[in-house]
Amino acid sequence: KTALYNSMLIPKAVGHEEEKTLDVTSDYNDNIISKLPSTLFTKEPDENNYSLHSFERKENSDEVQMNIDFKMDGKNEEIRKLELYPVGIALGTYIIAENEEGIFMIDQHAAQERVNYEKVLKGIVTKTSQVMGVPIAIELSKSDFETINNNKNILTDIGFELEEFGINTFKVSAHPTWVKTGKEEATIRAVFDTLIESNGDFDPVRFNDRVAATVACKASIKGNMRITLNEAEFLLHELSLCDNPYNCPHGRPTIIKFTKYEIEKMFKRVM
Repeated sequence: KTALYNSMLIPKAVGHEEEKTLDVTSDYNDNIISKLPSTLFTKEPDENNYSLHSFERKENSDEVQMNIDFKMDGKNEEIRKLELYPVGIALGTYIIAENEEGIFMIDQHAAQERVNYEKVLKGIVTKTSQVMGVPIAIELSKSDFETINNNKNILTDIGFELEEFGINTFKVSAHPTWVKTGKEEATIRAVFDTLIESNGDFDPVRFNDRVAATVACKASIKGNMRITLNEAEFLLHELSLCDNPYNCPHGRPTIIKFTKYEIEKMFKRVM
């Protein structure tokens, strides 16, 4: 676990070279990245002024792979003490943040996917349900219907309430509280598909993980979807609260660091 953790922190953008003594002109000795008056992780944003639901603009049909995750035991302190502040969005996909150490690029999809993944995974454990005002009918093929019917207790155990409703159809009248408003049918179908794909080889830990990863991906902002700096700030705040803020559920990094030294070397200000 320690070895995995050490490989999962914030990677640098270029090689891990030993920093040399700076040799720059006197007018550059001033701190080019000054301490900002307000920093991201030293204040609590007003959640009423932000809405992650505004990120949910379209479904993602990409296949979600299996992920084995583990609790980081408070190892998110590194990202909290960075005191990052978002200053822009690059290519409609990467949040640009900075502090006195350098510049950080955050993949907005990977970051929100991690946030949503941990929320769903924790929600699955609580097993709390919410009754829907209007039940949703889910029609399936005969074989898929039989698979769900034979494993209905698995869905009931994580907070779904369903019953047979006509030919090869289920009526879902309640869902877990972690299902986002407006995403009910898409989430139910994703959970059904995950159970069907298990092909009878059911393992509760793997199933919960795949459900969390699938739902998190579908509920997260995608690349090339522009967000405001306020939304970026709130997203980074939520990322800093994750058990493992450094990787998305599929193992990709959420954040990459460009140190001040590395940037100055690229511009040939130092050797």
